[in-house]
Amino acid sequence: MTNEPIDIKIESVPLPEVRKKEPIPKELIEAIMRLAPGESFFIPCEDEDHTHRRVAALRQRCGRIMKDNPDLDLTVRKRTERNEIGFRVFRMTNEDNQPASIA
Repeated sequence: MTNEPIDIKIESVPLPEVRKKEPIPKELIEAIMRLAPGESFFIPCEDEDHTHRRVAALRQRCGRIMKDNPDLDLTVRKRTERNEIGFRVFRMTNEDNQPASIA
């Protein structure tokens, strides 16, 4: 870093729009709590941006759920299934974070 003066231009730029908090429906939380080890479910979303926001909010919520329920091991993955973008919530089966093999 040098001691040269910095040219700072002051501007009047409006604040960007603030996004609302991404709501997580209670039915989604109830479905997560009902998952058995090795089970998962897919939720379609409107678009890529919406999927990203929902996944981020849901990962945060899953972290809190796992903190309160140490027997649960959950993961959320962004996916495209049947030509729909969305996310899948998985309940893992063991400490290695590997889903159960489905026979």
